[in-house]
Amino acid sequence: MEKFIGEIIPDTQENYDSLNPSRLNYTYLHGEIMDECDYDCYGLINCYLPNKKDSVYLDASSLPNGKYDCVYNGKECTLYFWHSSRNDQHGLVVYNHDLNANLYADAKLKNKSYTI
Repeated sequence: MEKFIGEIIPDTQENYDSLNPSRLNYTYLHGEIMDECDYDCYGLINCYLPNKKDSVYLDASSLPNGKYDCVYNGKECTLYFWHSSRNDQHGLVVYNHDLNANLYADAKLKNKSYTI
């Protein structure tokens, strides 16, 4: 596993107003974590990546393909992150205990798929 990427927070206006999270373009919640949140969008707090200039979006251009630790509501998660064959970024966040979601995300990471 790579380093800790940050804390996942639900994508709500209240959270954005109070916690000021950042977003990682084209990355989504998947599997049980998505079902629990009722949507696939999320924010990150305590992330070491810089934001793009004048934006809530993180600059992940130098982030290597790989698996990154994260946490949501005290539960361990993994961000599977990759730059696709078209050189755009993608990723999926899944609970570590969600076997099917991990298998799916790992296959996408290995293939560097440009579709999720």
